[in-house]
Amino acid sequence: MASRSKGDRGYALIFVAFLLLPMVAMVGLAVDVGSFYVRAAKIQRASDAAALAGVIHQPDSGLAESTAIAVAKENGFDPTTDPDIEIIVEDLGGQQLRVTIFDRDVDVFFSSIFLSNVEIVRFSSAEFVLPVPMGSPLNSFGNTQPVPAAGDPQFWAAIQAPFTRYEDGDPYATGCNTVPPFTNPTLGIKCQGVDINPGYRPEGYWYGVEVTADQVGLPVAVEVFDGGFYQRSSIAESTGDFVWRADLGRKPDTGYQLYDIDSTTLDYRNNPQLPGCKLEIEAETGGYKDTWATICVITPTRPGIFPLRVYTSSSAFGSFPAGWDSEGQGFNSYALRTTCALCLEQPRLYGLGEMSILNNVGSGAVSEFFLAEVAQRHSGKTLQIRMFDPGDGSSGDFDLTLIAPSGNPQQGCGYKSDADPPADPLTQILGDCTIITRVDALPAGTENVFNGQWLTIEVPLTSYTCTDGVGNGCWWKVKYNFPASATPTDRTVWQVRVIGDPVRLVPG
Repeated sequence: MASRSKGDRGYALIFVAFLLLPMVAMVGLAVDVGSFYVRAAKIQRASDAAALAGVIHQPDSGLAESTAIAVAKENGFDPTTDPDIEIIVEDLGGQQLRVTIFDRDVDVFFSSIFLSNVEIVRFSSAEFVLPVPMGSPLNSFGNTQPVPAAGDPQFWAAIQAPFTRYEDGDPYATGCNTVPPFTNPTLGIKCQGVDINPGYRPEGYWYGVEVTADQVGLPVAVEVFDGGFYQRSSIAESTGDFVWRADLGRKPDTGYQLYDIDSTTLDYRNNPQLPGCKLEIEAETGGYKDTWATICVITPTRPGIFPLRVYTSSSAFGSFPAGWDSEGQGFNSYALRTTCALCLEQPRLYGLGEMSILNNVGSGAVSEFFLAEVAQRHSGKTLQIRMFDPGDGSSGDFDLTLIAPSGNPQQGCGYKSDADPPADPLTQILGDCTIITRVDALPAGTENVFNGQWLTIEVPLTSYTCTDGVGNGCWWKVKYNFPASATPTDRTVWQVRVIGDPVRLVPG
């Protein structure tokens, strides 16, 4: 029995010896696998950061790539110091960027007997959602002539002076909730008492001049039609420039400033001014009425969006010449366009996320205009459309319909009013996404249903499809119906956004 016991012990020792090597190998492999996971997570974080940092510079793919690589280096992945590291940056189009980081020879510790080389690769795709283009898929914004032609959008770009009424259709450029009394000319320069609009924004409104790679190096002119304020006999005449009491009201001066592309794409308000690209027109100055005038001519050195600001007041963004009255009452309407004689396609010009317009078409008319471009990649999200003071006039029953890119009226909209107390738009719905905005039969003073109020429409983009460049492309429209004998005088500010983070990681 004793000898058998010693033999068993010898057998056990040999058995353990045979098992020891694979056990050590498995422990070592487990340690290395844990190390691989840690390394992979670090690579993933670096590619995420690089993609998010680079994508905001699209469509400038060169700047996007250099930024992405710089951020990858900051996170410990530098191809110039480590030959086993490779970074590939790909322009996916549509404001998307993919960053792929390779580590061709990951450190192996305990399992080097079995693994001579381990490669880890991770990639990230990011998307940058620019402000939604509004008002025009073309190189012009607004009508092109005093009497709009059939091909014109049937609206004018518009901006009110600081001392006009909030309820007249401009919630940002107006400084007063009500118009000061016209007892003499000087009283039109300030709001009465504490009657100040808390949303007053003296910077004005912003447009984007979008230059593609094909247009780089070619001269591009940015122009304005009827850029100055010229009092009309009525709001229905031509561009409809108007001060309610022309004999006493202060007439607004108007400025136009083009800014350069910069590295902070999310904030175009801090872009540098382009030298020689400011045009400021004192009210009633000759030479600009009912004609096109050049703001400036640029020769872009890289693709991107050049912000264009239109303003009627002095502000931190610049001021009018000494002695000019930048205050005023009334509002100025105008149109904008770009022209490039050598370009195969003209640079686009549109409102950046919002647009302020005057719709003064004649009675019995139907005005159908481009509202916003919403790409198919937003399928599954929610489209939010806000309109301030829509569909006003002095007589007639008006309604508006939201038209999808298919050309058909949109089906399925949610509504809410931001007024206090809120109007109930549900009582004014003719059908899906068709809303009554004016009713003659309502009590005096309430005929304009949303007078001085924000109305919000939210559209679920469920299974949303559109094809850019075919038909209306991905552009949504608004259709106004103005019956015979109607007198539309609609000053409206529109805002459109796709709800969600503007810079985000996406699959792919």
